[in-house]
Amino acid sequence: MISKPTTRVLLLCVASALSIALAGCSGAGRMAVRSPASAQLSGFIVRVGGPVSPGGSQPNPVPVSATAVVFHATPGQASISGKPVAEVLTSGSAGGRFTLHLAPGGYVVVAESPTGARISASKRVSLIAGATSSVTLIIPVP
Repeated sequence: MISKPTTRVLLLCVASALSIALAGCSGAGRMAVRSPASAQLSGFIVRVGGPVSPGGSQPNPVPVSATAVVFHATPGQASISGKPVAEVLTSGSAGGRFTLHLAPGGYVVVAESPTGARISASKRVSLIAGATSSVTLIIPVP
């Protein structure tokens, strides 16, 4: 038979272990919680162009590793300004694809090289709550 103090210590240990396990399962700080008012932006970054093949055709688009950078769109302003709202690195082996969850609104998206140089034309997108908008960022190669 187990004494009362030993039983209390055992119960305290079990309760502590259970609370630690449950806290670990909550994913606090590890998972982005999407609010009902969030919107999704998905897209991919591809390289287009390059030397013409012997048959006279352009090469097919090639997915590339680059960073998709998202800025708030400023109405009536063509240039990108301010700090990025989001950035995501794409992988050529993953098809150059990316997905972001953002607040609804207007955004400008551009591809950047590892050195931070803008390597694609900017694209304006409007995100609507509960919907997915798509964008293709094209890196032209002469």
